[in-house]
This record gives sequence, structure tokens and C-alpha cells, in this order.
Amino acid sequence: MTRSTSDSAPRTSAVVVVFNPPPDRVTRCLTALRASTSTVLEIVLVDNASDTPVTSDLADRTVRRARNGGFAAGVNDGIRVATGDWIAIVNDDAIVQPELMERCIHAIRSTGDHVVAAAPKVLFAGTEGDFIDSCGLVIRPSGEAFSAGAGQPDLGQFDRDRVVLGPCLSVAVFRREAFQRVGMLDERYFLYYEDVDWALRSYLSGHTTVFVPDAVAHHEHAASTRSVGERRRFRMVQRNLLLCATANLSAAGAARIWASRGVAAGKALVKGPDRASLLAALGGALLKAPSAVWTRRRRRGAAVLPDAAAFAFAEGLTPFVDTATYRPTDLAAATRAAHARRDRAGLDR
Repeated sequence: MTRSTSDSAPRTSAVVVVFNPPPDRVTRCLTALRASTSTVLEIVLVDNASDTPVTSDLADRTVRRARNGGFAAGVNDGIRVATGDWIAIVNDDAIVQPELMERCIHAIRSTGDHVVAAAPKVLFAGTEGDFIDSCGLVIRPSGEAFSAGAGQPDLGQFDRDRVVLGPCLSVAVFRREAFQRVGMLDERYFLYYEDVDWALRSYLSGHTTVFVPDAVAHHEHAASTRSVGERRRFRMVQRNLLLCATANLSAAGAARIWASRGVAAGKALVKGPDRASLLAALGGALLKAPSAVWTRRRRRGAAVLPDAAAFAFAEGLTPFVDTATYRPTDLAAATRAAHARRDRAGLDR
């Protein structure tokens, strides 16, 4: 375990989940974590049943899962064995700057006990210039969720934001008790929407996530999940969108999303090129819907805010990311959106 110069430094556990990763990617991620300043750091490496067991001398603890239960299951296992008072979730395709942990923890502590998590500024790795991967999560009334600022050049247009719906789990920092207050990640999703689900639960029940613009990481977007394939990704996103709405939103809000998705599905089944994937997504959502309804009854009892409060974070935002290549796209439109956001925030050019 790497110790800072101060015995009073916060104890942080960084959970990194891997599945069949290139060894150099894991080494880059953990090496960057090891350089974290002003914290007593524990790295928990969770191998989600890779074909060849993954280990690293840079990790303090290694958890080897017998089967791949999805990203949320791996994170949950890591949290259970972690010993830190603070929990960081870091994708193996992300590189954190040394001050990220320190700045996120300071932001959470200094804002208040109601704050349970911090969302750093995550930039795309490997691009010329700084392009935003995530400045927190947003969700539309349609149930579509994405990262705030995705694909926009970073002009500081989000730097005055202080509260976000929730953190994207490419990189995020939490109070340990956040997972007692809000609950663990929901393992029904396997991949995609587990962070949106947690963010909705947290925000609608009155907990807060702060955005920390000077805590920066670089992320090779979807490097760890591209092997899933575009069709399977589409199926999981469409299925999980419906399950997330069912488990977390009001009955009226969830019903509207199911209805709108049903209409869109009907049109796609007539005209769309990938009918099989859409049918699989809807079938999967229907199979898991009863458990999501049961979950919703418990979660809605803790909700203190209306759906509209969560949707407000998405107003005026559009993602500028090519879902096939996972790279920023439409630079001209993204730049216009970035300048418009700066103007609304009253920032100097």
C-alpha cells in the first residue's frame, strides 16, 4: 500500500475491474493510480473471469471471480473487500492525474454530508486537443442517458457546474457510506446503465454528486468493452434503458418511456435493418421487468424529488460521439455547442 507523507491522509480504495485486458493497459492504469497524492491508496483488482487470470504486482488485493457477472458485479465484489474510507471506481482504460483523488475527496468533504460522490472531468485519451468524455451523467425524459459534454472540445464550459446528476463510472470517487445510503450497483444490467441507475437512485433520494473540474482523468472510451460488438451493445443499451426507467422513475414517467419505445420499436420492426437485435432487447426487458417493478416499489419510497429534477441536467445537451468508433464527431457542431454553453455560463472566451 502506498502511503502519503501524512498519517492523517484519507484511506482510499481504488476498484479496477478487468476482463481479458491487454497487460499494458492494466499496467498503465495502476501505475497512474500509484502516483496519487495525499492519500493512503489501496488498489483492488477484480478479474471478472478472464480466460487467463489477471494479476499485477501493483495491486494490493486481487479478486478472481469464477464467472463474468458484468461490470456492476465486479465493482460490488471489489467494494466488499476494500478497506478504505473512500472508494474510487476506475476503468482499466482510464488514466487518472495524481491529484484527482485528493481533489475529489476535498470537494466532497467541503460541500457537506449530503454529498456522497464526486465526478471528475474525464477527457478523451489520444485526441489532438482536449475533448470531453464526461462531465457527469445526464438522462432525458425519453430515458436516453449520456455523459454531459461528450465530444465537445473542453473550453471550460462546464467548470462552473457544481452539482451533477451522478458520476460516470469511467472514473468516480465516493464516500464509502454512499453504498449504504444509496445501495450497491444493480447487477441486472451486466453492462451499460448501471451508473445511470445508481445516479438516479442517489439524486432522486436527495443525495448529491459534485463535479470537480480540476480533478482530471483521460479515458480511452469503451476500450474495455469494444469486444462486445455493436449489435450486442445496442441490445443491452435498449434493454437497460427500459429497466432503469422501470426501477427508478415514477409510474407515469416509466410508462411514457415504455410507450415511446414501443412505438419506435414498431416502426423499426417494419423499416429497421436490425430487427433481431431490437426484438432481443425488448424481449430481455420484458423478462426482467417484473423484478424491476418490485425494485421500483422500494426505491420510490425513498424518492424525494420528481423525475423532472433529474431530466433538467440534460437540457440543451447533445452527445457528439460516434458510437461505432467511440471518438468525437462533428467538430463544428460540437464546438458551437461548447461556445454556447460558455456564453450561458457567463465565461470569458
